[in-house]
Parts: sequence; C-alpha cells; structure tokens
Amino acid sequence: MKCRTDLKLDQNPMTQSLHHLPHHSLRRLNPSISSLFHSNHCTNFKFQRFRLAATGLYKAHNSTAKPVARAQSTATATATATATKMVKAIRVHELGGPEVLKWEDVEIGEPKEGEICVRNKAVGLNYIDVYFRKGIYPVSSIPFTPGVEAVGEVIAVGPGLTGRKVGDVVGYVLSPMGAYAEEQILPASAVVPLPPSIDPVVAASVMLKGLTAHYLLRRSFKVEPGHTILVHAAAGGTGSLLCQWGNALGATVIGTVSSKEKALQAKEDGCHHVIMYKEEDFVSRVNEITSGQGVEVVYDSVGKDTFELLHLAQKKTPAAAAMVR
Repeated sequence: MKCRTDLKLDQNPMTQSLHHLPHHSLRRLNPSISSLFHSNHCTNFKFQRFRLAATGLYKAHNSTAKPVARAQSTATATATATATKMVKAIRVHELGGPEVLKWEDVEIGEPKEGEICVRNKAVGLNYIDVYFRKGIYPVSSIPFTPGVEAVGEVIAVGPGLTGRKVGDVVGYVLSPMGAYAEEQILPASAVVPLPPSIDPVVAASVMLKGLTAHYLLRRSFKVEPGHTILVHAAAGGTGSLLCQWGNALGATVIGTVSSKEKALQAKEDGCHHVIMYKEEDFVSRVNEITSGQGVEVVYDSVGKDTFELLHLAQKKTPAAAAMVR
C-alpha cells in the first residue's frame, strides 16, 4: 500500500461515463488512453510515467474460487438454499478511528438480474472513506464495508444480463459502497469498461478525483484558453489534476501549497506560478502576478485559512469570476 496522508479530496456525484476524465498523469498522456478518458483536451500527450495522487491503494488478493455472492456479515448471514462462498473484506462494526477496521470473512450471494460479481484488482482509498468510518457522513447500516472506488474483473453475471460478460475489466466509483473487499456484487449499470491500455491501479486511483476535476473545470466554471485560475492545495490529489488539466486547457495556473516539497510537485504538475501561502500573502502575490486583474476562478479545498480572502484575488466583474469550494 502506498499512502499520501496530506490530501483533501472532494465528494462528487457518480456519472455513467468517464467522458472528459483526464488520465491521472495528464501532463504526459498516451493517445491510447483516449478510449477511456476521451476528452479533446486529453489525447495529445506522451505517457512517460504516472504518480499516484490517491490517499493510497489496496491491491486486492487474487482468488481462484468462483463467486456466488452478495456481501453480508457472517455474523448476521441467514441460511439460504443457494451455495455460499467466503471472501475477505474490511468491515466496520462501530464508528471510530482506524482500529475499527476489521479484516474478516463475509458471505456473498449470486448476482441477481441486472447485477455482476467483480473480483477487485485494485481499490482506491479516499478521504471520504475516513468520513464514513468516523460517522461524519452517515451510513445506511452498521456493520458496513467501506470503499467507493475500485477496478476489477467480472467473474459472474446475473440472469439475462447483456452488455457485460465474464472476463470484462470494469471500474466504478461512489455507489454502492463496499469496495474494501476481494469480491463484490454491483449493479451492471454502475460500472464502466476499462480498456487494456489502462492499468487497473491507475484507473482505481483517478476516477473519483478525475470526475471531481472534470466538473470543476468544465461544468462549475468552464475554463478556457487565456483564463487565469487559482488552485489551493495544488499538490493534493484533486489539486494536481486541476493544475495539469488547467494547463492543458491553455489557462495560466497559479497554485498555493504549504511546503517546498509540495511547491516542486505543483510546478511539475503544470503550475506556472506557485505560492507558499504560509510564508507569503497569496492575495498580494496573485494581484502581482495578474497585474491587479485577479483570476477568473478560484478552487478552494483548504477552507478557513484561505476562504475569507478569496474574493480579494478574484476579478472584480461578477460575471467574469467564480469561486468553487
């Protein structure tokens, strides 16, 4: 497992495709990626290496047994006529810190109509998982299996299902919860196919943050060539994608970070100007960089330390400025 604990990630709704989603290393993107991440802005880069900007990744154990099951705790499972199978999953029986995560056996049942069973290859770990574990965000029931992002291989399909088959590699994000498991039952409509050119680990680390970056750059405020944008937490998971993608769109990217190490990372990710906001007045620096004009849009995932001053860095014409938290 590779972890980066300095990231603050956003929650966003699930979409049914990955249209306009950038590859996790947008600054050097292989054209073959476009079969999955098919934005016009994301197909002219050469992929040389990638950097995982997730809070971490769990590579699921390989299992050779055939699936038969819907996830449920062994402690509460009821006997059925259907043959059952045990798989491993991380379960939460009470809200709290990481000590409440329990690696245990669960039973799963056969996929029903409209469902598939997926053996996970890689599972994305996100800050939203921590919010569910702590109870900051409500869960429908306890115990539960956390995790909202994964890529895996289809190993069984429900009766009469078309459009998905055994052997397909698919990814999903946000709904339903339960990705911290070797295998899980999913609605077939909730997954998207993964082409062979995309490594499952890369895909599992980018979908949630990539969709977040998409709606921020292309929907909440549509960034165009010639715009100047301000990205707080520019070296974070979503921030790094905003910088890469904003640069690719032809915008001038100003990023704020809290350390010299993160400043180097933000620069590598495409920031034209990097501000150490703990050492510099970012409002003064933004006005200096833009000759007093301000920026078209501010993306803030920091909160209290930056929010009250954001309006001072924006363009003064309301129609030309936006602020996204």
